[in-house]
Amino acid sequence: MKTVCAYRAKPPYVFGLYYLLFYSVLILNLTFLSTTSRADEVISYDLDQAIATALENNRLRTISQQSLEIAEAQYQQAQSAYWPALSLNASFQRRDESAIFEYPEMNFDLAPGMLPPVNIPPQEIEILGRDTSLYSLEMTYPLYTGGKRSSLVKQARIGIDIASKEVRRTDLQVVQDVKRYFYAALYTHQLRNLAEEITISFEVLRDVTRAFYEGGSNSVNKLDLLQSKLVHALADATLAELTAKHKSSLAALAFAMGLDWREKIKLKNPAYPTTVENTELEMLVEQG
Repeated sequence: MKTVCAYRAKPPYVFGLYYLLFYSVLILNLTFLSTTSRADEVISYDLDQAIATALENNRLRTISQQSLEIAEAQYQQAQSAYWPALSLNASFQRRDESAIFEYPEMNFDLAPGMLPPVNIPPQEIEILGRDTSLYSLEMTYPLYTGGKRSSLVKQARIGIDIASKEVRRTDLQVVQDVKRYFYAALYTHQLRNLAEEITISFEVLRDVTRAFYEGGSNSVNKLDLLQSKLVHALADATLAELTAKHKSSLAALAFAMGLDWREKIKLKNPAYPTTVENTELEMLVEQG
């Protein structure tokens, strides 16, 4: 008995689908890897870089800039009241049927007994067609407005001043938020380092106390061992709390800078700046 194995070739388009699926999966994997690597990258910022980034990316500053552009456009619109205004109107109308005047039948007897009467048959006269178009061009130039034009221009100019002050206030608010969150992150970073050193010291103290207690020393009892464990646990909890607050401060700083929520940042120089010696009020206000 012979066994015959039949091989059925796949159509060419099947291989094309396989290649398309393979390359699609490959592109998706590369995109995911690039996104993951970009999200895991930690960027360092100092205070000046953080303020510059915030002034460039903050959404509130963009909104205030657009409000200023709107005020300037309204000022240009108010100034246009000094020039003539042209108005072009066009209308088109289509009826279901034409307007027709029906002239009735009439008989005229011009010369009775001499001439036969004249008969005029009924007629339908089209007065207006179905389609009607109307165009008009008007020019208006105000000769006297009772102070309306000057009031509109003055109001628009004041609107520009208000929008400019809003932009300045927004910039100051952005700088203030960045400084507050930056120094909060700096403060929590230093407290975290201090808490980490204290936690390590208490951990060493706990281990030494445990070694003395388990070694049978008469100078260390079980109460001392429990107290060392308790102090170490409190220090460890404080370290975890300060670590969480430091991360929250960095997240708030990134939000104030207008960065993407996936970006991770850290402080470039985790140290307080030098104290300003010149404390003149005007200079401090300008720097603020």
